[in-house]
Amino acid sequence: RHLCHKTIGIGVHRDGAFAEYLSLPESNVWPIHNDISSEIASFFDPLGNAVHTALSFDITGEDVLITGAGPIGLMCVAICKYSGAKNIVITDINEYRLAIAKELGASKTINIKNDSINNPNSFINQVVVKWENEVKKFESKLPDISFSIMRIGLVLSKSGGLYKICKMLSKFFILSPIGSGNQWQSWIHEKDAAKIILLSCENSWKGTYNLVAPNPVKQNELINKIAIFNKSRVVFPNIPSFIIKSVFGKMSEIILSSQKVKSIKLSESDFSFKHIDDALKELSKNI
Repeated sequence: RHLCHKTIGIGVHRDGAFAEYLSLPESNVWPIHNDISSEIASFFDPLGNAVHTALSFDITGEDVLITGAGPIGLMCVAICKYSGAKNIVITDINEYRLAIAKELGASKTINIKNDSINNPNSFINQVVVKWENEVKKFESKLPDISFSIMRIGLVLSKSGGLYKICKMLSKFFILSPIGSGNQWQSWIHEKDAAKIILLSCENSWKGTYNLVAPNPVKQNELINKIAIFNKSRVVFPNIPSFIIKSVFGKMSEIILSSQKVKSIKLSESDFSFKHIDDALKELSKNI
């Protein structure tokens, strides 16, 4: 009934609760017991929405994602927990609301402004964790030396790597995106990467830094831009994921996965990064 094109909303198309009088179908009126306070009664409408949404499917033993920790989203957490959901993940940009969600039973809270939801068991993350753990062993043994961990993104360079390969393929008009092409690519120009590493050495930086430009791009956009700046164009369809997996095995994850990384510390230091267009324009000259 709520999808009827003749639906009339109380408080929208006709007088609502702030009017002196209002009329509505008797079937829509629910008497409230005298023992229930007005404060509690005010929750009934959003709670009804939460119950209806959360219980639209059998969630017992299931994983549930709730996007938004507003009043209804928070109520959904409690309902899903009570109904036997296995893992309850909720996202928001407000830490206060996420803290309430945790108290109500959320298995994991994600602040989408700061957090990553990459799989901790993925090939890439396992390599990063093991490498960084080795560095930390030396850090504990050499406390007088400043250690900084640089997580370097996709380096765009004239001398090798992805850009040089794409440049060569574009000459023959056989350059095309890989997989869906919607993967995020966190990149950095070779000169920017070199400057940051020198700055870290000269100023004894400590901690972990993401060496990536603040404006990641999707692979489709990156590949097309490389072709355009090299006076070419993409004419072939995307290379299917299964071909990449069969050739590269676990390492195919580096190519097929989406890596949207933020360089918060570097952005706060006012380091001036090249824009993707400026970086590709420079790299397309005299290779």
